[in-house]
Amino acid sequence: GSVTVGGVPVAGVVMQGLQGLPGNATTTANGTYSVKVGYRWSGTVTPVKEGYTFEPGARPYTNVDSPMTGQDYDATAIQYTISGTVGAEGVTLRGFPGNILSGPDGQYTVAVNHGWSGEVTPTLEGFAFDPPKRPYAKVLENLVGQDYEATEVFVTIAGNTGQPGVILEGLQQPDGQSVISDGKGNYSVKLRFGWNGTVTPRKEGYTFRPEGAPYNRVVRDMTAQNFVPTRIKCAISGTVGQPLVVLKGFPTRVVSSQTGAYQAQVDYGWSGTVTPELGGFEFDPPSISYNEVKDPQLSQDYQAKERRFKISGRIVSDQGPLDGVMVNTGLGGDLEGTTDYEGNYVLAEVPHGWSGVIQLVKEGFEFQPREQRVTAVTRDLVYNFAAK
Repeated sequence: GSVTVGGVPVAGVVMQGLQGLPGNATTTANGTYSVKVGYRWSGTVTPVKEGYTFEPGARPYTNVDSPMTGQDYDATAIQYTISGTVGAEGVTLRGFPGNILSGPDGQYTVAVNHGWSGEVTPTLEGFAFDPPKRPYAKVLENLVGQDYEATEVFVTIAGNTGQPGVILEGLQQPDGQSVISDGKGNYSVKLRFGWNGTVTPRKEGYTFRPEGAPYNRVVRDMTAQNFVPTRIKCAISGTVGQPLVVLKGFPTRVVSSQTGAYQAQVDYGWSGTVTPELGGFEFDPPSISYNEVKDPQLSQDYQAKERRFKISGRIVSDQGPLDGVMVNTGLGGDLEGTTDYEGNYVLAEVPHGWSGVIQLVKEGFEFQPREQRVTAVTRDLVYNFAAK
């Protein structure tokens, strides 16, 4: 006869009751056995192999007087269940027979044959397990509570933005908070294994290189993910009406061109007050204030006006104020005058930096001082004279 499991031969089955008789009382590789018994032999044959049950469990024979074929048995492998939880859905338990995956609640159950041995390793991308594996040696009973603790694996992205307070758009802390660089420009964030996204640094007044950093399936820590900041500049320009005017207050030295035009570059958000200065001139407006410049400031113009100064005084003789004295500068026009009945004179305003000599003329009189030298006028001047 033969012994099979679902039509598959089972070798090594001992046919107890036939042992010691001529022939093969143990099934061969093809699951067959054949034994010669004596004429009118009687006995009971019981198939035996560890890990199997048989149908029928035994066969009695009485007074066998002819060959008997087809004395077959159906074998069934004894199986045990191994069950537990791995803490996550879709975990592959490698090492068990077949493809074993945990269910939605992380539970798993698997059937193994009697005496099965092996080593089982739970695997799921993005998770680590404790214990990392379990060995089994000759399973002879059902095993429950074969549990593993799953811990989600995080990867770290870290770097420097070159500026404090930079928002890293596209990243979030595990608690949902935004990722912002610290006082030294450093940032660090933990992300789920396999994270995808694009990181874009943002801070008012700055551009960054690169503008954004794409990531595809981050599966390891990534450090030195740096960005280089560049301060945005804003132009301030206009005219002051004169060349070589110094515009004080800008972060760098700014001087108007031969046409009176000027241009300055200031940092985004700059605040300050600009005052044009040039000897001999005053400007309208005298200054312009700026508060947190964020756009180009064009046509920031000033009107230049040449500064002039008044020269005046009084001429008095022993008899009192002396009128009719000619006050001569040699320039003619409004820059010469005559004292009034109170002895006062006023010369029209002279240009900034003017130098010259004031002389007095009236027949019959001498004056002390005889003349007044004026050098590089920078303010109103008063010169009084005495006449004899």
